[in-house]
Amino acid sequence: MLFHILYFTITIKRRRYTNKETEREQRINECLERKRRFEDKYYEFFRNM
Repeated sequence: MLFHILYFTITIKRRRYTNKETEREQRINECLERKRRFEDKYYEFFRNM
């Protein structure tokens, strides 16, 4: 019984951790995408001057 409780708490914590990791990766990817778009926009702006 105790073994099952420990096993499930560990798996739940691990799952939560991986969930946080994926959220973090998504946030990083969004930031990189935003930065790239911003740079593209400014590049276009200065090229057209």
